[in-house]
Amino acid sequence: MKINIYRSRIITYLVPIILFISCEENQYPEDIWDPDDQGLPTPIITSIEPPDSAFSGADEITITGQYFNQDKANNLVYFNSELAEILQATETSLVISPPAILGDSITIKVSAVGS
Repeated sequence: MKINIYRSRIITYLVPIILFISCEENQYPEDIWDPDDQGLPTPIITSIEPPDSAFSGADEITITGQYFNQDKANNLVYFNSELAEILQATETSLVISPPAILGDSITIKVSAVGS
């Protein structure tokens, strides 16, 4: 009887120890976040043509500035909270079709992916 108790205790202690020793160190993938990455510069608007009014869907608005993305899919232009359609994009200008918004004053915001 005592031998069975000792065997069960030995097995009870040895099994977790063997399992713990046999474990490998985890193989995590490399971290893709770069703590030294400063990102791209924030886009700057220097002028808007026409400066005072444009008809939605009929007129085009040209936003001139700096640090826009050449790929039009990587730029976002908001008129208040409405997203505008970008027709052409260069590093210094965006040609857009404005959304249908009525009002006396409209806030225009530009963002580029990575900035």
